[in-house]
Amino acid sequence: MSRFLLGSLVFMFLISCGKAGKSSRNEEDFSVFFDKFSKDSAFQVSRVKFPVTALLFTSSDRIRDTLSIEQAQWKFMDFAKDKSARFNKYEKYEPLLLKEDEHHVIYRLEGIGQERKISYHFEQQEGTWYMVKLSDDSPKGR
Repeated sequence: MSRFLLGSLVFMFLISCGKAGKSSRNEEDFSVFFDKFSKDSAFQVSRVKFPVTALLFTSSDRIRDTLSIEQAQWKFMDFAKDKSARFNKYEKYEPLLLKEDEHHVIYRLEGIGQERKISYHFEQQEGTWYMVKLSDDSPKGR
């Protein structure tokens, strides 16, 4: 009986070691994902669903345009610096995490003293998190 118990414990240990950053349903934890997404450029590119849709104010008439960004056009976004952005001399902003449901999260940068709002939309697909859209949610492109 002790061999059976020991074998069961070893089996449980091996299974639990393979689940770092995953929940019991084998789903990636958003905070673990986002920490790596914020700092690692190669990981970030691998977790953006290209072509990614961008809803941005690009014209002077304050109309939001839909753009499609391909992987070759992507530039690394350093989200790690957002934690201290409220202390910037210029362009102060506050990062907010808005959870729509357990599979959809919006990471929003809201300007301090201005109405600027940029949102990054994340979706969990088959247990893995991806950025699927970005949008300028400022009122009329301010």
